Amino acid sequence: MTGKARLLVATNIPLFLALAACGGGGGGGTVNSVPTPAAAPNPVPPTPPPPPPPPPSINTNTTEFSNSAGIDHANATVAYDEGATGAGITVAVLDSGIDEDSSEFAGRISAASRDIAGSRGIDDESGHGTSVSAVIAANRDNANVVGMAFDSTLLVLRTDEPGSCADTGPDGGCLHNTGDLADAIDIAVRNNARTINISLGGGGTTQRFRNAVARAANAGIVIVISAGNEGEEPEGDNPDGLALVALSAEANGHVIIAGSVDRNDAISDFSNRAGDGQAFYLGALGERVRSFDETGTNYLFSGTSYSAPQITAAVALLASAFPNLTGSEIVQLLFQSARDGGTAGDDAIYGQGILDLREAFRPQGSTSLAGSATPVSMASNITLSAPMGDARQSGTGAIILDGFSRAFAIDLADTVRRSTPSTQLADSLAVNRGGQFIAPAGSDAILAFTIDARATQTRIARLALRGEDARRARVAAGMIAAQLDASTRIAFAVSQDGGSVGARLNGRVRPAFLIAREAVGDSGFSSRADTSFALHRRAGALGVTIVAERGQALSPHDRDQALARDAWLESGYTMMGIAADRQWGGLRLDGGLSLMAEDETFLGARFSEALGGGQGSTSLFADIALRWAGPDGWSLGGNMRHGWSFANGSGAVLRGGTLRSFAVSADISKTGILADNDRLSLRVAQPLRVYRGGLRLNLPTSYDYALQTPGYENRFFNLAPEGRQIDMEAAYSRRIGQAWLTGHLFYRRDPGHYASIDNDMGGAIRFTLGF
Repeated sequence: MTGKARLLVATNIPLFLALAACGGGGGGGTVNSVPTPAAAPNPVPPTPPPPPPPPPSINTNTTEFSNSAGIDHANATVAYDEGATGAGITVAVLDSGIDEDSSEFAGRISAASRDIAGSRGIDDESGHGTSVSAVIAANRDNANVVGMAFDSTLLVLRTDEPGSCADTGPDGGCLHNTGDLADAIDIAVRNNARTINISLGGGGTTQRFRNAVARAANAGIVIVISAGNEGEEPEGDNPDGLALVALSAEANGHVIIAGSVDRNDAISDFSNRAGDGQAFYLGALGERVRSFDETGTNYLFSGTSYSAPQITAAVALLASAFPNLTGSEIVQLLFQSARDGGTAGDDAIYGQGILDLREAFRPQGSTSLAGSATPVSMASNITLSAPMGDARQSGTGAIILDGFSRAFAIDLADTVRRSTPSTQLADSLAVNRGGQFIAPAGSDAILAFTIDARATQTRIARLALRGEDARRARVAAGMIAAQLDASTRIAFAVSQDGGSVGARLNGRVRPAFLIAREAVGDSGFSSRADTSFALHRRAGALGVTIVAERGQALSPHDRDQALARDAWLESGYTMMGIAADRQWGGLRLDGGLSLMAEDETFLGARFSEALGGGQGSTSLFADIALRWAGPDGWSLGGNMRHGWSFANGSGAVLRGGTLRSFAVSADISKTGILADNDRLSLRVAQPLRVYRGGLRLNLPTSYDYALQTPGYENRFFNLAPEGRQIDMEAAYSRRIGQAWLTGHLFYRRDPGHYASIDNDMGGAIRFTLGF
């Protein structure tokens, strides 16, 4: 059986003369092409003077780009931003030929172009082939229109039967034999075309045609076929018979059925719907598409003949940008990235959706650093901790591969999630809510618990409470301390850090401030102590304290995860330390060393596995504290902490990391200001801050598609902030019976070590009552 195909133009409107010219319908017989317009169109106004020479990037703010509505509708400019123009890609057009004298195609018509149905040459007689080819590849010359893949090469394969285009009768018009179409497909295969455009229809397929499609599919060629212009007829519920070759085994996922939509993404009235072909159907602009015929006359064309070349050009752009993509991958990518039309998801009207190159040029599926299979996020790979503040990074560009093994550039600095400056006032007030319970447990031991109804875990139940109080109360913190002998004390605690427990045993004074924290013991990051231990032994004026602590480093979840579950991501840490203290009258000196091992984090910061994160770190801290208790209620104190942190492990990406951090505080206080039982205290403090260091990363910074291998360069990932938080706080407290009334005023410069954040100030009044 020999089939016939017709040109698929619904209307062509001469510009500036709105005369409709409608094409015929039909299934598999001989049909007319679009008749000649009833009146000659007025000439298009002279092209305006060309704009100034464009910058190195492609200037799309020109008249020819604005005339070419399909480019904007498909968001194709993102391809040009990536340097994809179709250069080096051969596009086969099976149609009525081309105006080979037009400057719009100069130098880009393949020498392999030929007349398949005769020996006439490729010069177009009907204008259909020219107008379709222009949508694909009209020159970027600041005149008239521009093709979406304007640097591609056109393999023009003329398939109209000799004399058929000259027949302008009711049943006349260009006819295309499916045998000639099959031969043309084979020629496209032999000449290494990446995509074939067939803006034809009106007939079914033959085995010969399907076999040719199979050979093209085996060669990785994408074929785009118009859906048909019978949308207002009953048969328009499904694509035209020729296009339904997409459903055949021979097509093997390499054929796209092109439907038409208008500029608002509504399906065109004339367009055949997706119907049975919805798995292979893609919409593109096919209404009022500006192009020109074989005489150079401009029209606004409508028909699926003009949605097909939009998709064909998109294939060429993707092939030029990503040479690794196979034909089936390009088809899958276009379907996966299509924007939705009509009913959500695939449907019988819009099929897979509407062509969207903006989305197609974004990474699709899972992403990983080039050379690695470990997933990497496009949004969040690093969560910094408070000591790192506003640390800025430069030179952190890297190459990632998406689910189609396409290479994309990413700046890892854009995937940094910085620590939010803490709401220390609210946190401090929350910590001090609840009640305390202290009870003797024999002559040499005490039990101390803080009870808070808001605590999420029940550690120890206080049996003295009854009824509603017992039901609501939770032990937020607790400690058991015992005197082992005259010189030795020991304590075990839950939900209290080891430094606080050790200070209780060795008697180190720690004035209470809400905002300005002391430097000693400051880990810098959000954490929750689970259990701790302290042992203190005194030998004359010298005391030695050993502490240990196990807890959880807290990092914020990604926003979506935080909405679904607890806002904090937890990972363990262990701290062990030893400190010595010496007293000389009113002067006391404390010094200590502590070692902290984090299971997954790096001084509280969290890095994705793709960057070598999750291996944890080790930090060494040196502390020194000096306090003088003078006469008349005066007291002076100061302390410093210095830290050295080392990232654990190394690998293909992480080559190590070191940090140096520092914290300092100084305070002065006086009792007996207004009464014997009051105190005024002042403190200036800098919380722990990284002042030097970062990660050494070996990042992929280039990619060779031919070898499918990345090139690497060493990069330094800075973790030292520019801002420096300084806290100043004044606290006045007065005893009232068994209670304390305390007022606080504070000022913070560069909160959270952010230089760009406004300084803040505030105050609080606390009333505490023990029981």
